Amino acid sequence: MSVKRIEIVLILLFTLIVITGTITHEPWRDELQIWMITRDSSNIKNLIKNLKYEPHPYVWYFIVYPFSKIFPEHPEFLKIINFIFIFFSIFLLIKFSPFPNYIKFPLVFNYFFIYEYGVISRNYAISLFLLFLYLSNYKSKSIWIKALILFLLPQVHVLNIFPLMLIFIITIYEFIKKREINIILPIFFGLVGIILSYFELFSQEGFAAVTLKGKIFTLNVKMFLRKIGNFLDAFVYIPKMGIHFWNNYFLPLNLKIILSIILLIFILFFLNKNKVFMLSYLFIFMGLLFFFSRFHPGFLRHFAYYFICFIILLWIYNLEKIKVSETKNIIIAVLFTFQAFTGLYAIYMEVKHPFSQAQNVAKWLKTTGFYRNPIIGYRDYCTSSIVALLNKPIIYAETFKEGTFIKWTDKDRWRRSLSEIIKKAREIEKKYNKKVLLIFSFYLNKETVKKFNLIKIKKFSPSIVGDESFYVFLLSDFQNNFSKNFSVFEQLMCFFYVIKR
Repeated sequence: MSVKRIEIVLILLFTLIVITGTITHEPWRDELQIWMITRDSSNIKNLIKNLKYEPHPYVWYFIVYPFSKIFPEHPEFLKIINFIFIFFSIFLLIKFSPFPNYIKFPLVFNYFFIYEYGVISRNYAISLFLLFLYLSNYKSKSIWIKALILFLLPQVHVLNIFPLMLIFIITIYEFIKKREINIILPIFFGLVGIILSYFELFSQEGFAAVTLKGKIFTLNVKMFLRKIGNFLDAFVYIPKMGIHFWNNYFLPLNLKIILSIILLIFILFFLNKNKVFMLSYLFIFMGLLFFFSRFHPGFLRHFAYYFICFIILLWIYNLEKIKVSETKNIIIAVLFTFQAFTGLYAIYMEVKHPFSQAQNVAKWLKTTGFYRNPIIGYRDYCTSSIVALLNKPIIYAETFKEGTFIKWTDKDRWRRSLSEIIKKAREIEKKYNKKVLLIFSFYLNKETVKKFNLIKIKKFSPSIVGDESFYVFLLSDFQNNFSKNFSVFEQLMCFFYVIKR
């Protein structure tokens, strides 16, 4: 089979797998938070103002903004935008990467590419696109294209600073070695991007809130070792089997730490033909480790930057035709193959199980007409995904105010007790003469339900994201003035669900 045909087959297979996962994927809160902020901002100025509640730079929001304004009731456009970026990322990888086929094939179907960044619509696919676009132009003399890419990278995600620093080091090294390339403009634009990103993030209260409410971790040996264990997850993610596989790790921490150290030694040994490449990766590893130990604990999607930075070096390594033994390449291919199987397993679980139950809750509320009644959601960051799909604000128990997107730094935002929530629900019922629906993102046992005189109307469970299963309740005195507060249809629906219990 010709190279061109192999490339076409790879692209078609990747497209088929990712579209399958994307179509069946139910969006969750982190995806929908962006949609709500852009949708509910009256203009760009208001959007920038609302971004103070967020922990990310501006570019992803600016891309989503026009779609959320034109199609406010269709957050499915997030999937389309994300797919476009991941598709062209993989197109660039297949078409321009210098890897041998036995490395390229499993890499294309890597867990992060086909699932974490391919199916879940966040600002990671655009990061991959920019990085692969840069690498595809690495040998070209398109200085302005490179400069623009390096400027945009830190505007998309704060962690892009690490691959950007890696590119800086290698670019300066190449300049010293050959003195044939113009490095001033790209590096200048990259530094401007970092500075702009810095001012964007540190003017945002949300960035401080996400980094554990602005408190920097106390660096200690235990935390440091724990974070070393996550290095393995970036290359060999072994999830717990079952519906809650996502961000759940099978291997015990002590074993992960040992295997992570062995893997790091192997990667440094792999790169040792060029000491600059080897030391630059060690530098980036220490930088990421420090970031996760000191500022933000990170999740699997963040730990992937260990892997992405290695791919960058591997790409350039092959472009420079630095010889690597066949044995080392085969080991890398085996690691990539393992991640490909994990990615396919994730797609299988995505098709089989709902990622989040928010979509089902929103559909049910619209179908039954219950969306017209006051709704109290608890916890806010979980039930916010329902709000996005319902396209209607609800009352968040943490603030007892109506809202859509979460304002992490709202001074009125407190964790409430169930007794406080029930009391507030009764006040609202009395004030508006309407029954209040209570939606919780956690299970209430029979004793608790009985204690607070609640009636369970509907359960939406299970889901891949554990805290995006939902439980709908009414206060137990809903029989009083029932006909005044509900339509005949709603009364029948309520009766059906209560009897079903």
